[in-house]
Amino acid sequence: MIVCFSFISVNSFGSCEKAIRDFYVAYMQNAENNPEANIALKQACMSPELIVKIEQVTERTDADAVIMAQDVSKHGIQSLTVEPLKDNWYMVKYKFNTNSDYIEIEVQACNCDSDFRISDISYPGADTEVNSLIHKQ
Repeated sequence: MIVCFSFISVNSFGSCEKAIRDFYVAYMQNAENNPEANIALKQACMSPELIVKIEQVTERTDADAVIMAQDVSKHGIQSLTVEPLKDNWYMVKYKFNTNSDYIEIEVQACNCDSDFRISDISYPGADTEVNSLIHKQ
């Protein structure tokens, strides 16, 4: 069964924060029930090199490297925030539940007003092995 997904395009009045949030909401909604849609979502928004990097981190950590989790609860989507940092980097934060710590993922995005692309993902506080995979050239 092929299931389609829609990703809200961002017009000239949009922002990177909104585009990143829309990406993460779509990804989180698909994570448990429709992983094939997330493959297509990554292919639409990321370079093949970034996808390989994400797959390496996912394999090493046993957690989906886009969301740094194995699954996401409804609270994860509700608590999701995106905050601008600098140089086109944004902090994506969410919680599994009201008592959990925030999961923090840094996302670099570009061309948010025309052709939304995630150009890099980083994981603050990741262990040494994960950081070596992340920063491999």
